[in-house]
Amino acid sequence: MVSVGRNPCHPLKRVGVTSTLQPGQRYKILTSTGDLPTNHPRNLLYTRYFVPIPTNTMSDNVSYAEMERRLADALKYKAAHPKATYRYLQDQFKVDKDKICRRYRQKQGSRFNRGTPSNARLSPEQDEALCHYLNYLAQFGVPLVYRKIATAANHILQTHNPEAKPVGENWSRRWIRTHPQFKVVKEKPIEQARAEAMNVYNIRRWFRQLEATMRQYDIYPEDFWNMDEMGLRIGVGRGQWVVVPADDQYLSRFSHIIGVDGDREQCTIVESVSAAGKSIPPLVIMKGVVILKRWFAELPPELNDLLVGMSDSGYSNDTLFFQWLQHWERFTGIGRRGEYRILLMDGYDSHLTYSALKFCEQQKVIVFLLPPHTSHFLQPLDVSVFQQWKHNHSRVLDQDVRQGVGPLNKNSFFAYIKEIRERTLTERVIKAGFRKCGFFPFRKTDKQAA
Repeated sequence: MVSVGRNPCHPLKRVGVTSTLQPGQRYKILTSTGDLPTNHPRNLLYTRYFVPIPTNTMSDNVSYAEMERRLADALKYKAAHPKATYRYLQDQFKVDKDKICRRYRQKQGSRFNRGTPSNARLSPEQDEALCHYLNYLAQFGVPLVYRKIATAANHILQTHNPEAKPVGENWSRRWIRTHPQFKVVKEKPIEQARAEAMNVYNIRRWFRQLEATMRQYDIYPEDFWNMDEMGLRIGVGRGQWVVVPADDQYLSRFSHIIGVDGDREQCTIVESVSAAGKSIPPLVIMKGVVILKRWFAELPPELNDLLVGMSDSGYSNDTLFFQWLQHWERFTGIGRRGEYRILLMDGYDSHLTYSALKFCEQQKVIVFLLPPHTSHFLQPLDVSVFQQWKHNHSRVLDQDVRQGVGPLNKNSFFAYIKEIRERTLTERVIKAGFRKCGFFPFRKTDKQAA
């Protein structure tokens, strides 16, 4: 990196492959022999060193959109002041002078203005729909992984052409690179996310957004709904409080008499309740592939509208949630009071598919997501309903075990669902959940109350 000669050499423009200089650093010219390193020969008259000086002129942390904004300001200034040098513009607007020069001479265009490639899978209208979907989820702080972006793109393609070929495995990465308004970041660790979720300022800001939405769309208690999923094992209950003699010396005789008998298979219960104290028939998700008719031999006639689904894991998925959403629309649309409804739920992946959000938009349903890791104190179903649900399920199971009725299998489980829900989903319990969470009556923050 030493140059010898009568004419001063031109400053370096970029960092070479073998150079030790770091990107985003500029260079200082050393012409006095006093500034030269001690091990350098001092008989060279015209010697120039380029010493890196750290600067934040062109930071790698600046997004492409922000850099484009700075570049636009620099070009506007250059048009108004043609004699302004590119180095002056670089110092003033923090954009590389060579980039300003190329853009000013129209040798390079912005990625924002590039046309749609001839081999693009999405049309401009479909591409705009996908961008709208990502921006909509960003309002709730819900990012998407590459796989979910590809799923949304496939749904958009198949909406217009059911025989459309799905996008490739690496399509999402290429799509992100052509859309500088989005960037890829790494999610925070769960411990830090939980700590931030409990921040009082974040909760207050969320409540202000909820209140503004309720006022804008004139939401009544009959139109404010909450949905959530609860997992349990069919034949496994919880310990019950029992009375034993105070001087009993064999506590083990009583400590293991609890309701554990029958099918230990996992299932998922999907419930939805409104702030007016109403509920709809649930969705029961069983683990498996085939639904057997004998499971419903003892099902009460009042539960003919019960929805039953199957999945490999026993948990919800994209297809089951969309089917439940249509089930929910059928029962809540009848008793709606206003034009719009709010569906409050968590940010689980299957809740945020493109097809689900599009269906809600068509039915005038406002999807409002809970802040991450706050369902234990902001979800009415978690606060008041699900604990009662599991308690009553354990009571039924314990009663059968003590009476010797037999193991609790799928047949008897579906037969007892009506009794369990009648004990649990009372108007008092449901309204208590919305009241404790601060929704009805609405709990104003300190600043709002003032």
